[in-house]
Amino acid sequence: MMTMSNITYKVSREENGLLLSCEAFNKATHYSSSTSKELRVLYPPLKVWLDAPPEDVTLQAGHPLRLLCFSSGGNPRAQLSWFKNGKAKQGTSNQISLERGVARELRFILQPSDNLATFRCDATNKAKKVLSVKTRLKVQFAAITVEIRVQNESQKVLHRGESVNLVCLCGSSNPKANITWTVGSKRLRGVETPSKGAEYGGVSFTSTLSLSLTSQHHQQRVTCNAFSKLLSEGVGSSYTLNVLFPPEFSSDQPKEVKAVQNDEVSLSLMVSANPKEITCDWIYHGRKLDKETDFRYSWDDFVLKIKNVTRHDAGVYTIKCSNEEGETQTQIFLSIYYAPMIKIKSNPVYVDIGGTIDLLCEVDANPVSDGMFSWSWLGDGEIDLESQQEDGTTGWLTLFEATRAHTGTYQCKVDNGISPPAVAEIQLIVYFKPHLKKGPQWNKVASRGDGVSTVDIACQAEGMPKVHFNWAKNGRAMDFSNPRYMEHTVRVGAVHTNSLSIENVSATEDYAIFTCTASNSLGEDSMDIQLLSTNHPEPPSDLRLLHVSNNSVTLEWKPGFDGGLSQTFRIRYHWKGFSSYHYVDVFPPKATVYTVTGLLPATTYNFSVNAVNNMGESSYADGNTALTVTTRGQYERRNKVQPPH
Repeated sequence: MMTMSNITYKVSREENGLLLSCEAFNKATHYSSSTSKELRVLYPPLKVWLDAPPEDVTLQAGHPLRLLCFSSGGNPRAQLSWFKNGKAKQGTSNQISLERGVARELRFILQPSDNLATFRCDATNKAKKVLSVKTRLKVQFAAITVEIRVQNESQKVLHRGESVNLVCLCGSSNPKANITWTVGSKRLRGVETPSKGAEYGGVSFTSTLSLSLTSQHHQQRVTCNAFSKLLSEGVGSSYTLNVLFPPEFSSDQPKEVKAVQNDEVSLSLMVSANPKEITCDWIYHGRKLDKETDFRYSWDDFVLKIKNVTRHDAGVYTIKCSNEEGETQTQIFLSIYYAPMIKIKSNPVYVDIGGTIDLLCEVDANPVSDGMFSWSWLGDGEIDLESQQEDGTTGWLTLFEATRAHTGTYQCKVDNGISPPAVAEIQLIVYFKPHLKKGPQWNKVASRGDGVSTVDIACQAEGMPKVHFNWAKNGRAMDFSNPRYMEHTVRVGAVHTNSLSIENVSATEDYAIFTCTASNSLGEDSMDIQLLSTNHPEPPSDLRLLHVSNNSVTLEWKPGFDGGLSQTFRIRYHWKGFSSYHYVDVFPPKATVYTVTGLLPATTYNFSVNAVNNMGESSYADGNTALTVTTRGQYERRNKVQPPH
């Protein structure tokens, strides 16, 4: 027979492990049996707590966070579970046992969704009582999303000159983000709407940017950046503008192109457009260029090439470019550099003596540069040309107080750096009143007065403009109706020679004083010429030394009147210690400079000269006054020619 015994007993957690014994005794048999069993008392955890940041501490998204849950007491030991907003949190670490309890860690990277979220740790065991502890996080986070849209959805195609509104949608952020707009390299400010509550306890808002579209906006990147200064973190979005516009020429488009004549020149366009398909026409002097009819023209990729350019290609080229959006035009000035060409307005040029004259030299040249004009004097001697000037394409040489020496040829040279330089000559003629040649050979004329001889009385004047001659005999104008008297004028440049011919010369009628008067618009000059009978010559004058060496002397003199016959000259000389003279006939006979050779060095000589014709000889020059000359010594000569070492 089976007998059962129950005991009801209120246990405490301290009695856990208590040994309970049950003994059955049979009184009839006096047999007893017993059994023992350990008491197992189940009780819930005593305490659960968290190691977590205080709830008044604000955290930042993106940072790691560690939450640690502890539980003590309980039989059996508690099982710890993590929950976020009531939902089990996956991926927690394994539970670890401690001396007095257990612990379970939760590690994660803070997200915007963690803001204001409740994290709970539950401790439970077979006692089926749950102990919970929780905390609420405050998390700051940057904008979750940023997106740019065109406000007017129908405005999908943008055109130059239009206005467009771009809207930046800033998703939830905590705290409110700051919106900045960037277009290209420029930072702009938009218009914001009031913020409103958004997910995860943040706020959201929009910012609108208005743009007046130009061609410069094409392909520009528009960026909206939602930045949190507190977090030093931002989120951005970009939008690339596609703006349609007609052709536009760059501000760097050359307005002028320079080329040298006969070279090839390229005229380049710097043009942009959207759509990029552009058609351009080149127009010169109102005519559209056609590369099919003029082989010198060619163009490709917005470059016009002209071969063998000339100055006639210079000028304004108009370029019209178009696409689907419209047409635009620009102009390029082509400047052709070419060698100068001189234009002389008048040649020769005349000026009165003492006056001021400008010699003008006009040039057709490109480029026109400073200092490209230069002048030179092609005559003998030196002329001051410092007064040269230039003004653009005209150069002039100003001569002040003109003298007869200024008469001659002047050369204008123009060099603008393009070969070859241009050269032109200008003849200057200085007007001056006549000047007659005077002196013994002009003031007297000799002829036989035998009634059959003919004599020419010459009167030579230099003057400009043309010189006219008048003759008088013994103070009375000559009567050229007399067939015995004739005159004839020969002109060579400014030199006018008038010859008065007298036939059948009569000593009684023609031995007289003839007056020659030369005149022009600036004045006159007169000279008396005596016609007399042929005679021996008059003595030379102005005997002087030109050069002396150790064995030679060079002399010069002026001839006197030749007496109407051909004369020659003879030099007489002697030296100290010799009373006799040495004579030397001058050769050629009419020479007025002569070198006497064969002299002794370091010796003093006395020289004289006279004239000889068929009727006799003259006295010696300068009233028979001798010219004293001492020759050089031998050593002096050697020392001069070859100095001793």
